Amino acid sequence: MRARDTILKNIKAALPGSFPSLRIEVFSPDNLDLAAFSRWSEHRRTAEVDHIIVVESLEPLVMLWWRDDAGEWVEKSIRALDAKVELPKLGIALRMDAIYKDVIPPTLSVAFNTAAILPNVIGSGLDKLEDGSPQTRTVQQIIDRILETIDAVSQRIGDLLADGRFEAEMEEKKERHQKRMQES
Repeated sequence: MRARDTILKNIKAALPGSFPSLRIEVFSPDNLDLAAFSRWSEHRRTAEVDHIIVVESLEPLVMLWWRDDAGEWVEKSIRALDAKVELPKLGIALRMDAIYKDVIPPTLSVAFNTAAILPNVIGSGLDKLEDGSPQTRTVQQIIDRILETIDAVSQRIGDLLADGRFEAEMEEKKERHQKRMQES
């Protein structure tokens, strides 16, 4: 299932009913076009619409617009997975972790794509080697080690995301890297 479809399914599951005054757009690489932005603009001009949620599928980011009591649009962006998307006029809140449940984070997606593509890329050069030759076995061992490493990194990132520690660990690594760069 695509991230966009999973996000829509998660939001619908989290809503305690039908809300005609709510509009939801999910941006994904295949719909980042003018049509998506024109729908957002159209939603804002529709008098019956009180809330607009725009969800980014490539990263945890929800942009929320709602009409205040004076009818003016108020905007808020939410990035933290432990935060809530408050829908004031509806009196409900959607948890960010529930919106992004079962959505593969970009870092894992890159790892999975690399794991899927790498054997084909390297394998295309293997057919120039003789089957069973020492060179073929060595290349195959290298491919296996790379795939094991990708699996281990993907598992580690998944564990950190499940524990809510991914962002904190990435920030720590960034700080250590910046410190090393300053020292050298």
